[in-house]
Amino acid sequence: SKQYLATNLLLETLTLNLDSYAPGPKKIDAFTLGQVEQLMKSVQQFLSQCKLVPFEGDELERDKIMQCFYQQPNTLRCRHCNESLYEYNAVAEHIQMHDSVKIHQNGPIANSVNNSATEHTENVSVENLSNINATSAAGTKKQKEKEAKPKANYLKKICMPNLNIQLSKYLRQFLKQDINALVEKALAESDFIKTDSEKNRVLDQLVECLKPHYPKVKCYPFGSRIVGTGTQSSDLDVFVDLQEVYYGRNDKPGIENVTESIERVEKILRETQQWTIDEMILNARVPLLKVISHEFDIKCDLTFSNGLAHRNSLLLEYLFNLQPKSRMLVCYLKKWNREKCLNGYTISLMVIFLFQLMECLPSVSSLQQDPQHDIIIDGWNAGFATPTLEQLQLTPETSEIKDLAGKFFELYSFTSFYTSFFSLETEIISPFNGACWGTPLLKRHFKTLNYSEVPPKMVRLIRYMQEHQNDMNPRTQFAYNKPLVVQDPFELAHNVAKSIPVEIVVRIVRSFELSVKRLNSKQT
Repeated sequence: SKQYLATNLLLETLTLNLDSYAPGPKKIDAFTLGQVEQLMKSVQQFLSQCKLVPFEGDELERDKIMQCFYQQPNTLRCRHCNESLYEYNAVAEHIQMHDSVKIHQNGPIANSVNNSATEHTENVSVENLSNINATSAAGTKKQKEKEAKPKANYLKKICMPNLNIQLSKYLRQFLKQDINALVEKALAESDFIKTDSEKNRVLDQLVECLKPHYPKVKCYPFGSRIVGTGTQSSDLDVFVDLQEVYYGRNDKPGIENVTESIERVEKILRETQQWTIDEMILNARVPLLKVISHEFDIKCDLTFSNGLAHRNSLLLEYLFNLQPKSRMLVCYLKKWNREKCLNGYTISLMVIFLFQLMECLPSVSSLQQDPQHDIIIDGWNAGFATPTLEQLQLTPETSEIKDLAGKFFELYSFTSFYTSFFSLETEIISPFNGACWGTPLLKRHFKTLNYSEVPPKMVRLIRYMQEHQNDMNPRTQFAYNKPLVVQDPFELAHNVAKSIPVEIVVRIVRSFELSVKRLNSKQT
């Protein structure tokens, strides 16, 4: 019967999860064994009360639903903030983080945080899909409650809730380790991943599978594996250009939309022996298809929108090559960030902004002054010049990583030496704008009439915001009124940190403050 959709998905997920373990003898603890035995007992009891009848409905429609709706077999999602985690220790530390968050009940910001956590809990705890009317009513009630609450204001100083945060056990142990040894090991792994020829063979295999259906297909790798900050567990990110849409889909009649491309490629790859379909994510800012290469055992995230992500990686690679210490610092911070509160791209942009403030790297806008380097993708300029350090009249940064890590933690703290010229609460982390002494890029600038206080060099962003100021879709808006604003260097209307809840931002920043204290005490 159609009423068992949630059960169907859970059973398929459990089957995939059990199939993921290596064949052969296994050890099982008493707790897990008890769970399995209870499940088998419940299944037997359930089946004893059932009568077999034919499936009521279209089987093709059913099979498509099973493909489009999923529950990941090896992914754990937090009920409070929806964060995805994989390791037991990381999950335990994540729970401790939520336990330590003591948010006062008074004030719009605290209420906003508590409501956000409640909404996440309600969203992820709904496991029975049979009562659609009840779920719809609950959603309507929740929406009305949300609209009645005042919107949090993150444009002022002291806009964050004051939380009592302690470093996790992992970070306390991590900060005791030898930084140089950590970075050396991380760089060796990243260098191996970057130069490994297997990724090129994966791309060739992908093109080979798609070319009979899309003769002009090209694959562009991007992400941490390409820029030199990846690990063995990093996914291989690939922009799959099926119909010559690298420069965008605007004014391109007769081509598939992104959803159609993903569904068709999913079907093509599913019918091959080289690929396993891991996940299809359609309702995201950048829809993607997650697949696994059988031959090379590499997880791939396939995107189909445009070439912006590829250009982002080329920019990071260029800047990391200009100042190798910046890449080393990113590798160190990714190890520090085991809880995955920040993604690798956000960390990279924050490091680049630090180096710009240190006058070690140029702003992206300065690299775009010559129009001959322009590469326009869906209205955004993703081109840039590539001068050498000597041409930029800059010198190589030679500081120790422990000193650079200290500066990073200090810069992005609430109370630090750097707050005299940079405030995380009121300013935008903008590698495009770079270091602008005396005229910082403030969040509130984007609330002014006709955006009169936004720097003129952001003319593309100003034009974009004027065109979309009446749009109801939040994905088309520049999310500047957020606890943390890290601006994409090309797609200037994209805050890459917009989805991080305020309590997680506070957790991160407080951890920065405590980490720099640990580093300083270790040096003395």
